[in-house]
Amino acid sequence: MEGGGFLQAKEVGATLVVKNNRFLFVNAVVGTPAGLWNNPGGHVEKNESLEDAAVRETLEETGFVVSLGRLAGTFRFVENGRLIVKYVFEAEIVSGELRIPPEEIKEAKWFSLSEMENESLFTFGAVQSAKDFILGKFNQKHDCDRVP
Repeated sequence: MEGGGFLQAKEVGATLVVKNNRFLFVNAVVGTPAGLWNNPGGHVEKNESLEDAAVRETLEETGFVVSLGRLAGTFRFVENGRLIVKYVFEAEIVSGELRIPPEEIKEAKWFSLSEMENESLFTFGAVQSAKDFILGKFNQKHDCDRVP
């Protein structure tokens, strides 16, 4: 355990894929947050940058090659006693078609902000990154008590 009683923080690279003021989110089959709509993304591999992880994970989970823009936000939360820091980058689709790996992702779907507000099964990071984007706020820092 390092400072604060946590193991070294685990970093996650994720995206806020935006098209026509709609956001692409995925609903995972396994892991945290299975059953909740979340930003495409995943853990950073050894010797991989946050940006490369975000692009790789988005391709793996959605079938889309994306180009990253600004850092939308940073979300810190604790999962199983470990500090997780999720970096969400705004992203634009460059190529590809929607294709999900069924063993990992149950569904991928586009949402407007108003549609998100009518759906309760979103992670805090998904909702807040979309709200911040609509408000033109970038590089926001959020500490979350829990994943949902």
